[in-house]
Amino acid sequence: MKIAWLLPTVALLSACASTGSAPTPASIRTQQPPAYQQLAITSDLAPPPRDLTAMVYFPPLAEIVLFGGDENDHSVGDTWAFNQHGWTELHPATSPTARAQFAMAYDPALREIVLYGGCTACGSLGFHIVQDTWAFDGTTWRQMTSLHLPTYEPSPLLSWDTATRTLVLLAPPPGYGVNPPNGDFNSSGGALGRWSWRTAGWTWDGSPPGPPLMIQGASFVPEPGSSTMLYYSYQPYSGSCPSIATGFRCGSDPTGLRYSQTWTWDGRAFTREAPTVAPVLAAVVSDPRVGSVVAVTKSQVWIWSGTTWQVIASNVPPTVFGPAEYDPELGDVVVLGSTTSANPRTTTWVWDGSTWMTAAGN
Repeated sequence: MKIAWLLPTVALLSACASTGSAPTPASIRTQQPPAYQQLAITSDLAPPPRDLTAMVYFPPLAEIVLFGGDENDHSVGDTWAFNQHGWTELHPATSPTARAQFAMAYDPALREIVLYGGCTACGSLGFHIVQDTWAFDGTTWRQMTSLHLPTYEPSPLLSWDTATRTLVLLAPPPGYGVNPPNGDFNSSGGALGRWSWRTAGWTWDGSPPGPPLMIQGASFVPEPGSSTMLYYSYQPYSGSCPSIATGFRCGSDPTGLRYSQTWTWDGRAFTREAPTVAPVLAAVVSDPRVGSVVAVTKSQVWIWSGTTWQVIASNVPPTVFGPAEYDPELGDVVVLGSTTSANPRTTTWVWDGSTWMTAAGN
């Protein structure tokens, strides 16, 4: 199969992004990129449907890398790459063991993707914790050594901290057990801790006052045009749902504020923000093209304005929700969406700031 369309290649930074403020929704809709490149998707391959996975942009090869996740209730350990030609399954000589709910991010100092932790059969019988560190150079994975290892947490947050210029993992402090506090907003659970990855391995940097511990449903990404990081989470607190089978349908939350938290990090301290509305269960990415942090939910696209969340689109395709990453080569947000129907299907979507387009599916 061969599909061709016009997509922007220049990632625009709006004038207001250079001053640290975010563009308004109206300005985003009217932005026009100065140049286009015709892209030919030459492959109809796509990773099989999965969840609890992660995608990371890899600058040296200008591609997005996907690893692992849970597929049909079992963990997988495959590696895929996405670029302007579509998806390609990679076959590294060495790979991490199959897992899901791990942390993964690009380390500019190392010029490799770093992966940490995870679990197998996550949330099921046979559940097993994985605590190891791997690096991917675009060709193969290699296991990294460290005297200390971060405390286990499902889906910990790993990101390049633009303020401190280090790779930072948000995870519990040393001494927490397998089941740390789940971020009950009505409890006195401890704050997230900060671990950093350096040449000698993982280092515990302490627990500055800030967001509570979360099981999953959180993001920690740079704000374009500044050295600030944005933390967003959405998770019903303990006891608010009668059972996990409710799928987090835990009562009305019309503003998205009942179960969400938004914080900013400036390299020294976290600050709790007070938005008037917030997205619900969103995949959050830093989008330099529109000069803002973008959140994709199952029905809407939001941006962070600097003080609150704002809806900029409501035409999200029905299979778009899933792991997301910004691709500066394309100038687009790429989302791997999977349906959970009787006939599971994966579809890759790209968002150019105003329109969704499908890239590949199976």
